[in-house]
Amino acid sequence: MTLWQHRKVPSSNQVVRLHGVYDASGTILGEVSYFLRRALFNQHCALCDITHSTFSRRQSWDVCVDGLGIDFQLHHRNDAPSSVTDATGYAAPCVISETENGTFTLLVNSDELAGCKNSPELLMQLIISSLDDDSERQI
Repeated sequence: MTLWQHRKVPSSNQVVRLHGVYDASGTILGEVSYFLRRALFNQHCALCDITHSTFSRRQSWDVCVDGLGIDFQLHHRNDAPSSVTDATGYAAPCVISETENGTFTLLVNSDELAGCKNSPELLMQLIISSLDDDSERQI
């Protein structure tokens, strides 16, 4: 079952895209800095831990996103669109939803990402639950 098969959302509020923002910069210096923060100070990005294993993107992440049935874009802090970073409550790492009418809303915050314990499956369950809660409030 994809996201669209169980949602009851008015069309103008239909979520058309999700944006995940890593708490890291996508530059070479940013990648090295993140590696050092993680290795030396045990500081990490919960979204990085969900989407990537030590050296590559998790296959389970790609499977989960495919099953979600919605475009899910990943950004680093330095390359996230301003429409995403301007969303109320934005603080990387996070997941922001984008609707057909151009509204950007914080969907999953950093504490909730950490609560997913590196599991793409748990994040997808949280996203679906959050979107279902939003749709019930709008109807």
